[in-house]
Amino acid sequence: MAAGPGDGRRLDVRGSMNVPSFAGQLINLESTDDITSANDLLQLKTGTTSSDNMQFIECERGNDFKFRVWGDGDVTADGTLTGGGADYAELIKVSTGADSVEAGDVMVIDLLNPTSFVRSFEPRSTLVAGIFSTKPGVLGSEHDWDQVTRDLYPDAQDESDEGLSIKPLALARELDEIPLAIVGIVPCKVSAENGPIRPGDLLVTSSIPGHAMRDENPRPGTIVGKALDEHWAGTGVIKVLVTLR
Repeated sequence: MAAGPGDGRRLDVRGSMNVPSFAGQLINLESTDDITSANDLLQLKTGTTSSDNMQFIECERGNDFKFRVWGDGDVTADGTLTGGGADYAELIKVSTGADSVEAGDVMVIDLLNPTSFVRSFEPRSTLVAGIFSTKPGVLGSEHDWDQVTRDLYPDAQDESDEGLSIKPLALARELDEIPLAIVGIVPCKVSAENGPIRPGDLLVTSSIPGHAMRDENPRPGTIVGKALDEHWAGTGVIKVLVTLR
């Protein structure tokens, strides 16, 4: 129902979901056609001078706040974040370019440019940093993605322009950045050059670029993770629990 001018609301929709005739959602937004990248099913927008403490979304259960999206982009949730991945990854720059590495590659710090990374290239490296994440569960970044979009697509005017509808992970690729898993479970390229790998084995970088191998007595600072699968010969890909130390 539309609210009156004196109660502080422009629109107030209320209803009971415990009646026999009710089925479905209290509010449903649905498009009968496929939505293009230039369209939003729901858009919440406010003025540029709005307070950081205003809220785009507020979800309550009784008097208990469960989920909020603040004006400055902060999100608070009283619950568990569940996604399609099982790791925390950080976007990092690849010195040789994003196209020079693949998901599952073991990455190390580039000594010639310590703010960037390269695929591992020698055994038992103390420069090991993590694994190129296949599908991050949580992704961190130092970027202001609105500013990145403006820098990469200075002529874009609205969401019908290509640059304003590209997701951060794709934008990062244009900056030669990839998601580096530093905590969690991810697929990892491995080699059996130092013997068969069994679940629980500690893994370090191998002589094969981008691959890890087992090590019974790894030096401090060389461990990339712990094997969760077995691998008996040659090279392959297994699940690894990233445990850098």
